[in-house]
Amino acid sequence: LRLHGGFSMSNRKLAILLVSLLVVMIGIGYAVAIMTSTVKPIKVGIVAGPHEDILKVVQNVAEKDGLHIQVVKFNDYVKINEALANEKIDANIFQPEAYLTTVNKDRGFKLQAAAKTVLFPLGFYSKKISSLNDLPRGAVVALPQDPISLSRALLLLHKSGVIALRQDALTSPTLEDIQGNPLGLVFKTAMANTLPRHMEDAHILGIPSGYAFSYGLAPNKALLMEPASSAYAHVIAVREGETDNRSLQLLIKAYHSPEVRNYIEEHFQGTILPAW
Repeated sequence: LRLHGGFSMSNRKLAILLVSLLVVMIGIGYAVAIMTSTVKPIKVGIVAGPHEDILKVVQNVAEKDGLHIQVVKFNDYVKINEALANEKIDANIFQPEAYLTTVNKDRGFKLQAAAKTVLFPLGFYSKKISSLNDLPRGAVVALPQDPISLSRALLLLHKSGVIALRQDALTSPTLEDIQGNPLGLVFKTAMANTLPRHMEDAHILGIPSGYAFSYGLAPNKALLMEPASSAYAHVIAVREGETDNRSLQLLIKAYHSPEVRNYIEEHFQGTILPAW
């Protein structure tokens, strides 16, 4: 059977099929274009250092979903939260949730954690003993003096059974919350960045990974180390009520991608851990 114009029925069906496929492809392309065009860029505040390095990888992953991440650098921890509260940026990545909670309370900000990012694990190191089981009675324990790091160190010792803390103080314990100290340990505090200099003065020292690494103390040499599940992981902070923002969700998706996890694990070798 042939139609006017010399086309066979089979050719006509083929032509109709091709036109239909073309319409479908155009429709898909239009839908993708619409979706991409509605992804607003997101301004993310960071403090120079590892967070900046990690965010470069996140940026590359996010671009695949049409999200452009504009990085805004800050030099201190005060202005970066002020900028978020005052809508100068859309999110920031630099702090654990415990610090964020303190800032909200002290400054009256309404900021919240949207997702976990990484943990800078605190560990206990020693040049005098090779195991916590070797701690002698009256041993000197050096701890960081800033409240958050001090709490982290005490919680590690509590969970390992070296000391016992009051059960109602397990959120942010202080030295006064030590209820059991069977070895009669002597606790001393110092600024976290100076602790590695006191390796000869104490039996064990609780040191955040960044300062430990800078003094050649590798994570695998720690007698005790915070796990990635620690409550002190850093977070993506946003203003309250903005966690459903589409650009933010794409930022979280990119940050929690296998590419970013692989980069953190390979590049930082345990000094920084993926916390999701």
